[in-house]
Amino acid sequence: MQTEGKERDLPASVELNAYRVVQEGLTNALKHAGRADVRVVLRYRADGIEVEVSDDGAGTGQGPGGRRGLIGLGERVAVFGGRFEAGRDPRGGWKVRASFPTES
Repeated sequence: MQTEGKERDLPASVELNAYRVVQEGLTNALKHAGRADVRVVLRYRADGIEVEVSDDGAGTGQGPGGRRGLIGLGERVAVFGGRFEAGRDPRGGWKVRASFPTES
C-alpha cells in the first residue's frame, strides 16, 4: 500500500466508502487476477481523496452476474459526487479507481 499527498482526517462516510472500494478491488484481484502483484494507492488531494487498486494479472472474463460489485461501488461513489472507473489498465492487468471530493 502506498500513500501520496498529506494524510489528513476524512469524514467517516468517505473513509468507509473508500475502504469498500479497496475491499472490492482486492476481492476481484484475488478472484480474477491469478498470481498477480496488487497495488493499493491512496492519493490525498486538496479537494478530496483518490483510491486506486490495480493488478498486473491476466484476468478472466466475468462470470454470470459479474460486475454487480463494481456497479454497486459506482453507485456508492456517485452519492458523494465522485468519479469511479474500473477496467483494463493500458499497462496490463485491471484497475479500479474512485475519487471522493471533500471540503478542504
